[in-house]
Amino acid sequence: MEKLPDETKESIRNQRLNNSPIGLANSLIGMGTGAQPSWWENLNQLSCEVLLLTGEKDVKFCRIAEKMMEKLKNGNWIVVQKSGHAIHVEDAEKFGTIVSDYLSNKTKGGSTYDS
Repeated sequence: MEKLPDETKESIRNQRLNNSPIGLANSLIGMGTGAQPSWWENLNQLSCEVLLLTGEKDVKFCRIAEKMMEKLKNGNWIVVQKSGHAIHVEDAEKFGTIVSDYLSNKTKGGSTYDS
């Protein structure tokens, strides 16, 4: 989020500060990664196309996407250049374009998008 304008960063910060602590805690308890079952061993059973989006600065999730691609039969992985973990916030227009193009069957994996 380093490239976002200060007013956008402030807006995001204010939104986060307005979240309910109890609501956030309940979200983590019910939907956090520690509460979800692992589906790694089932990824190779998916026959549908799967789109993986990662920002180039999000090293952790780029590694995860790389491992997922080894298991997915119909995986498409797109790395968004100059973006981190929150592509949809950092470059909402680029995110929308990628998803729209993918759903319109115009974009295939292995692509990179400059932000």
